[in-house]
Amino acid sequence: MRGPRGTASPGRDEGLRGQGGFTLVELLVVAAILAVLASLLAPKVLGALDDARKKAAVADAGNVRQAMERYLLDNEQYPDPAAVTDYASLRTALAGYMGFPADEAKASFQFVSYARPNPDAYTLQVKARDRNQTAITVTPEGVTY
Repeated sequence: MRGPRGTASPGRDEGLRGQGGFTLVELLVVAAILAVLASLLAPKVLGALDDARKKAAVADAGNVRQAMERYLLDNEQYPDPAAVTDYASLRTALAGYMGFPADEAKASFQFVSYARPNPDAYTLQVKARDRNQTAITVTPEGVTY
């Protein structure tokens, strides 16, 4: 039997022979290997992302500390605790000294509390947006976590 252009038509048994392909078993083995590799690497990747979130929050807390020092230089005291009760009011108080994301959900940390025992000292408590919600304390002396 001849094909449309004078070439021999492949028979029923010859149709797919000689063409490279993967069997279902080979594909399942590859999928299983990829799943095992993903399960080994996922905790490391997620741990690195979590560590990066914590480091970003600590760095941003350091920026807040510097902004507080600039505020002190201009105003001869730290912001009034009655005026700083949440993230939005902290952002407002330090608006001229550093930029904050407008939405607290996009910030690297969550506001917890702010206290000023005297005009020359303050304690700002924030939480990093990592899995452990690492507590970070900002004071004139530095940033601890």
